[in-house]
Amino acid sequence: MADKSLIDAVKSGDTVRVSECLKSEDVHQKDEHGWTPLSWAAGTGKVEVIKLLVDAGADVGHTGEDARTPYMIALAAGRVAAVEYLMEVEARNGATPDRSAQAMPYCKAYPIAGMAAFEGWHQSATTTAPPKDSDIDGESQACDDVVFLHHDYTVTKSIWHNEDTVFDAVTPEWKSFCEKTLRFKVPTDLDLIRDVSQATATGHNA
Repeated sequence: MADKSLIDAVKSGDTVRVSECLKSEDVHQKDEHGWTPLSWAAGTGKVEVIKLLVDAGADVGHTGEDARTPYMIALAAGRVAAVEYLMEVEARNGATPDRSAQAMPYCKAYPIAGMAAFEGWHQSATTTAPPKDSDIDGESQACDDVVFLHHDYTVTKSIWHNEDTVFDAVTPEWKSFCEKTLRFKVPTDLDLIRDVSQATATGHNA
C-alpha cells in the first residue's frame, strides 16, 4: 500500500510535516474514499496547507466518492478563508462555475409601493389577495401589499417562483433598478457561509 503520511500530515495541520512529505510523496494520492490531501486540507480549512498543496500541483477540480471538489468540501465545512482562496485558484485555472443561488431559487420581499417607483412598472395580475405571512430573510414580514422579487428578477404575489406572477418584463433597466434602487442581490454560496460565520461569532461574543 502506498505511503499516506502526507494525508496524515495534512490532517494534523502541520505545515512543516506537509512540506517534508511533499518532497517524496504524490500530491495526488487518495485515501479509501477517493479524497486527496487537498480534499482533507479543504475540510480542515488551513489555508497555509492548502497553498502548499496547490503550489505542488494539487488538482482543485478532483472529486472523491462523494462527488465534491475541495471547494465544495470547504464550503460544507464553513471554512470561509479556504473557500475564498480555492475560488481564486479555480478562477486562475479558468474555471468559472456559477456560485449564485440560481441553482437554489431565492427571493426577497418588497412593498409594492417600492416596485411602483420603477418607470416601467406594471402589474400583470391584481394583488387583492396578498399571500400569507412568511418568514423572508430571517424576518417575519406582514405580507399586505408585499410582493416577492426572485433570482430571475420576476415578481410574484407568492413566495413560490412562477406562482401568481405580477411582473415579468425583465429588462436591463429593470435589473439595474432592482440592484441599485432596491439593493437586491442574489447571494452566492460564499455570502451565505459568511453570514453564518458572522452570526456564530456574534453569538459567541454575546
